[in-house]
Amino acid sequence: MMAAVFARLLLGYLAQVVPFAVLALYPYRDQLRLAPRPAAALTAALVGALGILFAGVGCSAAAVLPPAMELYNVVNAAFFVALLPCLGYYWALVRAPWQEKLFIFDFALTSAWAVTAACNLFATGQLDAAGYDGLPYRSWTLWLLLGANAVALPVLMAVLHRCFLPVRDGLSVRESSLLAALSAVLFVLLAAVFACISFSSLVNAVAVALFCLLLVLVVFIYSAVLLTVRAAHDQMAARRAADDVALLAAVQAEQYESLCAALETDRRVRHDVRHNLVAIRGRLAAGDRLGAMRQLDDYLALMEPLAVTRYGADDTLNALLSHYGRKAEEAGVAFEARVSLPGKLPLPDTDVAVLVGNALENALAAAVDAAPERRFIRVAVAQSGHMLAFTVDNGYAGALVPEGAAFRSTKPGHEGLGLRSIAAIAERHGGAAAFSCEPGIFHASVMLQDR
Repeated sequence: MMAAVFARLLLGYLAQVVPFAVLALYPYRDQLRLAPRPAAALTAALVGALGILFAGVGCSAAAVLPPAMELYNVVNAAFFVALLPCLGYYWALVRAPWQEKLFIFDFALTSAWAVTAACNLFATGQLDAAGYDGLPYRSWTLWLLLGANAVALPVLMAVLHRCFLPVRDGLSVRESSLLAALSAVLFVLLAAVFACISFSSLVNAVAVALFCLLLVLVVFIYSAVLLTVRAAHDQMAARRAADDVALLAAVQAEQYESLCAALETDRRVRHDVRHNLVAIRGRLAAGDRLGAMRQLDDYLALMEPLAVTRYGADDTLNALLSHYGRKAEEAGVAFEARVSLPGKLPLPDTDVAVLVGNALENALAAAVDAAPERRFIRVAVAQSGHMLAFTVDNGYAGALVPEGAAFRSTKPGHEGLGLRSIAAIAERHGGAAAFSCEPGIFHASVMLQDR
């Protein structure tokens, strides 16, 4: 007899807790402190051990207490106590802000209670009270609970997937704290109701309607809050995207104006070559050898910082590489560029200026602060068929913080617009940008398709 009661309580505990554990861990399946398999094995072991403990306490209580409400309350209290280690384990296993963990834990627990309450409410009106032994999960209510959880779990996971996961990384501390506080209030509300109510007392239509209204209200509040947070963050994302477009346009204009100014200066100086040579020839013809030498030295000094190294057939790329090569040399950063192109880059000059200029500006700013052995910039540009590859490797100091597909800017007051503009240009030309790092070295690569 006791073996049957033990199995009934153990299966009932697992039917309630396992879906709750899956729901609580679902949003953080990629943020666990353990690998997936060890985490799953440890979770199963913990839930199984607590289920055995709960079933043992229930059997002991049934042996000494009469089958009445007192026995039911004792078993319920044992169930709640058995959940406390789950909270501690969840807190240690998941790497996330405590506000988020509290919100998801409470959301999963409140959802599990709501499903269980709906099943108990239905079963109370269907089962004969004459054979009630004071313990939960009797007769076919266990199968009812399993079926209800099988339906509710995918729905609740879909709610988190659509309304919480897309905005999780964008939640501020204040927003996360408000969500945690709301979930805690709803949790306490339901706990107080379940602790004070006996489902057998819901004998009239008004009591049943009020209880159902409470469950519907909890679901409505959660849904409304999650949808509101999702809508607010969608609006913020749209505004941020519009701001990024405007800033990108400004960056493009600034980079292109700088490039045009450098090219114009170079063109003007080259245009003045003839005039300077004529003047020097005149001095030599007049016998003013020292004056000719002085003018020649002045002209060479003027030309030296404006010289454009010819890396390939693209004048815009040559101007940019030469410009940042000089800046790197002045800053004590080793600069190396390897270009293998059959002709001009298959991009508008504005896009070349933004793409190459942003990449090299970021690389130079990072390499300047790096350790002596990491003060370098290596650039490679190559085209094979219809594919164009552009890579920049540079040293850096400190730590880089991932942010989406890129990294958070380490420059004061900057928001990583440079990397986002590089990615936007790559996407616009049918390609992709990738950013990665290893200790002391940052890698940026862009693959473009020549269409």
